[in-house]
This record gives sequence, C-alpha cells and structure tokens, in this order.
Amino acid sequence: MSARHLRDWSTRWSVGRLLALEWPMPARLLEYPELMQPGRDLHEWTELHDRGESVPTPDPGTALEGWSTAWKRFSYAYTPSFSHIEAPFEIRRTGDHQQDLPVGFHGIVDRAGSVKGNVTVLDLKTGRPRPADAIQLAFYALGLFPRTAESKGVVRLNVYLTKTGDFSVTVRDDLADFAFARSLLARAREDDIWREQEQAQDVMDGLATEARREV
Repeated sequence: MSARHLRDWSTRWSVGRLLALEWPMPARLLEYPELMQPGRDLHEWTELHDRGESVPTPDPGTALEGWSTAWKRFSYAYTPSFSHIEAPFEIRRTGDHQQDLPVGFHGIVDRAGSVKGNVTVLDLKTGRPRPADAIQLAFYALGLFPRTAESKGVVRLNVYLTKTGDFSVTVRDDLADFAFARSLLARAREDDIWREQEQAQDVMDGLATEARREV
C-alpha cells in the first residue's frame, strides 16, 4: 500500500480538499467510490515500475493495460529521472519554510525530479484535461519547492494517459495558477475561522448551561 493511504497529517487541508472548494467531487464518485479504484491501481503500478520493482502484467483489454503502456512510452520518450515518487509533503502556515500562507496543507506528489534536464513536478492523469489540473500542480510545486516554485526554474507537467496506450504532455507555466491556489487557501482559512467560532460558541453555551444548573 502506498504512502497516500498510510500517512498521518498534522494539517487539516489536503490538496484534494482545497480543490473541492472550487470543484466538488462528482456525486457519482461519492456514491460509488469503487469507480476510483482503476486510478489507484495505475498509481500503484507506476510506482512499482518507476522504483524498478517487479510489476504485475495488466490483464489484456483493461484500462490499466493501456495506461501502463502509455506511461512506458512517456518514460522512453522523456527519459525522466525521478527523485520523488508518490512523495508526501506537508507545509505548515509557519515553520521551517516561513510560508506566507493563510493555512497549511498537505498532499502526495506523483513525481518530481529531472525531465529533459529541468527540475520538474509531474502529475499523472487518466481523464480529460480540466481547470483543476493546473491548480493541483501549483499546490504540488509549492509543497515540494516552497522557495522556488513560482520561478521559471521549476517546470510543471501534466501527463495524460489514454486507455489506447497513448500519452500527451501539457506544460503548466501560468503564474496565475499560484494566485488561484492561494485564493483557495484563503477560502480554507475562512472556513477554519468559522469552525473555530462555532466551537467557541459551543463551549460558551455549555458553560452557560452548567451555570444555570448550579443556580
């Protein structure tokens, strides 16, 4: 089982949860979470592959067969050298990185390392491109490279894999992606403040109830 299922976090907000503030998870996936299992299988397969471990042969005709072929073709074409594979990160509001962020957050980056000689953060996708993909990569870059993420020295790549074994690569180079990510962090902070106020009110209500009982 990969790190994404085992990690304990001290921050409340994951990248996925932050993205859901703007792009909620489809109701069908909430109702049938097993629909996400093929994507999990792909992540586990590619992790084993990229670590040089033994990988199972996907069943013929399955989505995993096509996706795994596409990933091998990408690897052959781009010859990446990954220093981070399914790598967890956690950024606190204050701490070692001294980030000027409204809230801390955490996540697991698919890949990071060198691609064609460039420091790169990479995310695998099996669906069609969507606006959230670019913002997700911005969060991952901030998580792994908090001091340099917004410089031109860090490349952000989405690699889209198809069931037919093909792949496409999209470079995310719009700095506005980071501004949008920060706006989601600000919305998360507003949610935290509301929850803190609600909890404080609950405590006050509880104390008032106890006081009335003692009179």
